[in-house]
This record gives sequence, structure tokens and C-alpha cells, in this order.
Amino acid sequence: METIDSRFFHDPLFLMEESLRLQQDGLLLDSSAYSISAQCLEHNIKFHSTLDIKPVLNVAIGYLMMGDLSQSEKWFDFVIYHEPNNAVALMNLAAIFNQTNRKSQGSELLNAAYKIQRLYIEPIDEPCRKLLILTLGKEAANIPLYPLLSLGRNFNIKYAFDYGSPEEDARLPEFDLIFNAVGEADYLKPYVQRMKELPYLYQKPFLNDPLNVLKTQRNQIQDVLRDVPGLVLPHYERFELISEKADQLQAVLRHSLHYPVIIRPEGTHGGDGLKIAHQSKELIEAVSSIQSSFYLANFINYQSADLNYRKYRVIFVDRIPYFYHLAISSHWLVHYYSADMLSHDWKIEEEKAFLQSPESVLGNARMTTLLEIGQRLNLEYVGVDFGLMPDGSMVIFEANPTMLIHLESISGPLAYKNEYVKNILQAFEDTLERYSSTKPID
Repeated sequence: METIDSRFFHDPLFLMEESLRLQQDGLLLDSSAYSISAQCLEHNIKFHSTLDIKPVLNVAIGYLMMGDLSQSEKWFDFVIYHEPNNAVALMNLAAIFNQTNRKSQGSELLNAAYKIQRLYIEPIDEPCRKLLILTLGKEAANIPLYPLLSLGRNFNIKYAFDYGSPEEDARLPEFDLIFNAVGEADYLKPYVQRMKELPYLYQKPFLNDPLNVLKTQRNQIQDVLRDVPGLVLPHYERFELISEKADQLQAVLRHSLHYPVIIRPEGTHGGDGLKIAHQSKELIEAVSSIQSSFYLANFINYQSADLNYRKYRVIFVDRIPYFYHLAISSHWLVHYYSADMLSHDWKIEEEKAFLQSPESVLGNARMTTLLEIGQRLNLEYVGVDFGLMPDGSMVIFEANPTMLIHLESISGPLAYKNEYVKNILQAFEDTLERYSSTKPID
């Protein structure tokens, strides 16, 4: 971020001079931002009135929506300088920090914002419905709401549930249905009972029942899907933080996990903190640095005949599968961003073929298996990552509502994926419409 002159925060003359300079350079948008902030300060000084910071807040939000994080951060800093307790500015600045690898600072800002304000309302003209969205202050716990709600048909009421209270639960604004956007079971458990009371308190439909989300915890999903035909499930064991290395090793042996073993800290995705151990020494080294509860699982080799590994992602919307991507990598830990897909035309063509006709790739038996998985998970929104074993069975890596989907650049090489993302978005919109039209629960 650029170095900011201290006069930026309180000197309207300095701001107007900057506005004129930027105007002469042809930077009209930036010039306007400085002009707006100068006018706010001038009005405050001239009339000795309370500073109305909202116009500058709108400037900061506008830059954020344009994707200009540097300019947006600068103007959010301006807002917070004058209104340290502006929760909207703190919230958005936290989002910028999280996107620019300053997650610790982002967490501090989120904590400060939620202590000030728990409800964040996004009104629109002529909404189809009012949607109460339950979230937690820990960003990793939540379903990414963009682009899931990007069709813009909801009056969104976002509620930071972990910072709220039963008393605040009983004073919520009017809404039509509830969407539990807390998708990470590792963080959800303390709040389930309070959440379960909301649909009865308000007599409104509830999407993504938290009790069913809890069952997606890595060590529980094997029970949910245990007897589904054609599935291979890694055996997961959950361990609380154990300080003694010997105790940890004994626990592994007691639960009969065999090497190689995958080690994964709780609440993590995308391979964050994930390690593999082939012997006890490696296992002890891996767990010694973990400062949270964690999972151990047996490694399953799902390598294809061509020596590559294939990871398929499917999103279930109201229990129906919609296919999102196929990532192909020479490494067993497959992520789309590290699979070097764009360097190999054959990988792109294989993904296109899969998205165009998944039943041709998977076959009727596997498609039937996926339908059964959707019914077992029993959620309105959840993702599943899976691979295919040499014998034709499916191996489930993870089932979790927080799985990321996103739109690609319309002029980029992956633009073909947008059609399938839009199918997911429309299916979720249709689900919201269907449930908001149902009768209140008994």
C-alpha cells in the first residue's frame, strides 16, 4: 500500500489539492474520491457538526467492489480514523487483509467488528425474499457466499451467530427463511442447540440443518456413508491436542491406523497444514507443531493407470448433484490451482468432457451412488470431493458445505466452466424460492 501523508486524514485543503492533481492526470475516479472526503471534512469544520462519514465509506466500498484493494484499504483507513467503531469499515478492511495474506490482522478486525455489531443487512429493491444467513466470526467456518448469492434476489440479513446471544436471537428483523452458512463442523458444535431453536421461535424454514452439518465432520462422515455401495472411505480418527509425543503415537496404534498416515489440523481445507507420515518418527514430528485438535487417516492410493491422480468436485443443491470441476495432477494431493491444468491441453479437454457428460465418465452405477450420497448427507448445500479407484469404486476425500466455487474470467481459458457454475447458482436460487414458499414448520 502507498505511504499516506498524515494530512490525508484531517486536512481538507490537502485533499482538494490532491483531487485537482489527480484530475489533471486524468484520474477522475480517484480525484472524485478525494473531493468527496474533502467536502465531508469542510462541512464538519464549517458547521461544527458531527462528521458524516458515509460518503467516504461508500467510496471505499466502491473501490472494493471494483477489486481495487489498495485504494479501498486507504479509504477504509480514513473512515476508521474518524469512526474507530464503524463496524462495516472494520468488516470490509478485515476482508481485504484476509485476501492480502494478513490473516492475523484480519481476524483481529473481524473480532472488533462483531463485538460492535452482529447484524449486517444488505437491502435491495424489490427482493424475492428476506434471507437470514447464520455465520460465525471465523471466516474459515462459513460457506463462501460469493458467488452463491450473486444473483441479487435476496434481502440478506447476515448474523454473526457466535457473537450474538439468545436475547438477540429473539429480536431479529423480519425474514422469510433461514440459511445456516456455517459449514465447517469442527467450529459449529457449540452453537447447534441455539441454532435449532430459531425455526421454532420464528416458524420459518431452515436450510442446512446444523445437526446434519455436524455429521460431515471427517471422523463422522464414514458412519453416514458407510454402507453406500461402491464407496471407499478413509478411516479418520480425531484427536485432541496431546502434548506428549509418545501418548500420541500410542493413540494411533490403539486405533489401528496404518502407515502411511495423513495428518490434518481441524477446520482446515486446501491442504493447509496437511502432512503425510510413513513412519512413527515422521508422525511425531508432524503432530508436535499442531496447536489444535487434528485428524489422522490412512492414505488411500487412488492413482490412475496413467500415473496421474484425478479429483472430482460435485456440489449437491437440495440433494441433487451438480458437477463443478475435475483436477488432474501427478501428485496425490490434488488442488486445481496447483495441478498445472492450463499447461496441458489434454487435461482441459478431459475436464470439458467430464462436465459436458459426467454420466459418460462415471457410468450409471456411480451416478446412482452420487444420488444416494446426496440423500444421506441430507443438506440443501454441500460439496463432495472424490476420486476413482482402479477397481471402479469411488473414494470420498471430503464432504463439506464450505467448498469453494467461483466464476472464471469470461475471456479466460477456463470460461467454459462458468456454464456449470451458473447451473449451481440457479439451482440454489430455485431452492431458496421453493423453501420460502413452503408452510411454516409445526
